[in-house]
Amino acid sequence: YSSTDWDFIQTRSDMHGYVVTVDDAKVTVGKPKVSSGPVLTLTYGLDIIKMDLELDAKGQLKKVEAEGWDMSTNKIVNVVAAEPAVPSQGNVKGPDISDVIGGGTLQLKSTGPIDRDMLQSWADSKLQRSRLSRVRGKIIFQGHAAAKPNTTVELKGVGERFNGNAYVSGVYHRLKEFDWDTEVTIGLAPQNFAESQKDIQTPPASGMLPAVHGLQIGTVKKIDADPQGETRILVDIPILIETGDGVWARQAAYYATKEAGNFFQPEIGDEVVMGFLNDDIRYPIILGSVYSKTHMPAYTPDEPNTYKAIVTNSKMKIEFEDIKRIMTLETPNGNTMIYSDDEGSITIEDENKNKIVMDAKGINIYTPIDLIIKADGLISMEAMKTIDIKATQDLTEEGLNVTSKASAANTMKGATAEVNGSATTTIKGGVVMIN
Repeated sequence: YSSTDWDFIQTRSDMHGYVVTVDDAKVTVGKPKVSSGPVLTLTYGLDIIKMDLELDAKGQLKKVEAEGWDMSTNKIVNVVAAEPAVPSQGNVKGPDISDVIGGGTLQLKSTGPIDRDMLQSWADSKLQRSRLSRVRGKIIFQGHAAAKPNTTVELKGVGERFNGNAYVSGVYHRLKEFDWDTEVTIGLAPQNFAESQKDIQTPPASGMLPAVHGLQIGTVKKIDADPQGETRILVDIPILIETGDGVWARQAAYYATKEAGNFFQPEIGDEVVMGFLNDDIRYPIILGSVYSKTHMPAYTPDEPNTYKAIVTNSKMKIEFEDIKRIMTLETPNGNTMIYSDDEGSITIEDENKNKIVMDAKGINIYTPIDLIIKADGLISMEAMKTIDIKATQDLTEEGLNVTSKASAANTMKGATAEVNGSATTTIKGGVVMIN
């Protein structure tokens, strides 16, 4: 993001312990060639004109560890760098120097889901750079075309600390008045490209104005009448100015689309967390709201994390009780709908005590007053067993035609009984008995 191709290649190469070289207009990315034979032999007093080398113990690490996050297991992944191969230069090795000066362990950490192989490359590259920075400096000798970056040269006559194969990381040829000198850079700097080049990223806010860093706290001032019609929210940012005209901020939502999505606006005075696009204070985003002592949640947290809920300012509620697996919809007046896996039931009840219960026993409908069932079409009732209809007072049937049919006996009883027809009355049977 916002980098040159060269910067990108360099940083990714560092991550894997590679070096980037350019030779005859060809860019090559690969491992440091530390084990191949030297391309030149340079001897003090023979062809070395000038030499400035140092043995630096400060950058010698005892061990490098890298840690990352494994999303599949939700655990930390830890790797340890392997000791790298280095040129056989000098009689004091990197691990020995580290032990003498008490060099510690470098711990690399990333919260990103970096896989184990990538973590290993990261750790290995850091330890490799540490070892290749043990001997650093410059050597000038009579010009020679064989000197190239990412090779080794053999040094002789420069003392036991520096004799041997030295790693060449840079080459500079100097032509002047019939003279040709070659200058080689020995070793790698302990800092990688990203650590040494501070300008590989664009300035915060793209340098268009002073940037704002990190998240900021805001308080909601107004939630309607956005002058630009963007449904933004007016917010004061106390750290900038406690009260004032405020800034209009867009609100992030987990689902926002045309004429659909979730719609939850904060209340006036709520404390919100704000971020800024491109670190530019002109483009604030409300990321969410936060609780505090003055804005306590509707529930008190407990160790098993029993409840999740949505509660509006007027106390309309959707509640999830995870332990018993119960979901409740409730209004402030006590109208409720309860889905319970614990009791295996669905219960609907209103503020007037009208109630419907569906459970393993069936469906129970109760009202303390009247129950009216009305349909513009057919009402049909069918039972595999008995249908009981009972009234403590009168029971009335009325219809254009009333038919009562029994497959076996049809019995009607009463203290008194009357059969009356305004037209013809017919009583018929195989045997008619009138007592």
